Amino acid sequence: MNNRERLLEVRRFFERYTDEANPKTLEDLLEYLSTIGDTSKLAKKSVKDDIQALNNSGFEVQDELEK
Repeated sequence: MNNRERLLEVRRFFERYTDEANPKTLEDLLEYLSTIGDTSKLAKKSVKDDIQALNNSGFEVQDELEK
């Protein structure tokens, strides 16, 4: 999975599986991504950067620490 595909899958994960009543962890997201493609070389920082990119584009992803 390339970076663009991963970013789209991260967004899809948040749209389908999360809301205020059903928060997910970074580990949940990584597990989801591993069902779609090879994540053996995927760094957590890359996924965190994807989440930040979504936030910067107006797609709000709330970190539990912000609550």
